[in-house]
Amino acid sequence: MTETWFEGAGAIEVTFWRRPLQAMTEAISSAGFLIERVVEPQPLPEFADPDPVAYERLRTRPTFLFFRLRATG
Repeated sequence: MTETWFEGAGAIEVTFWRRPLQAMTEAISSAGFLIERVVEPQPLPEFADPDPVAYERLRTRPTFLFFRLRATG
């Protein structure tokens, strides 16, 4: 899935792959990596003031996962 985000002076295309967590971890392992850390980023608390509905949605339904990996081979 690709979305266009408008940031600063231009548009940025962002591509997402929606896969089950098990599929992601198996692909990482099969590619020869070890997962050192998984981070599910949360919105900053000050975002709640201007848009409490969006803040609550992002806080309870995170849309990104970051993996820190280490090559095993």
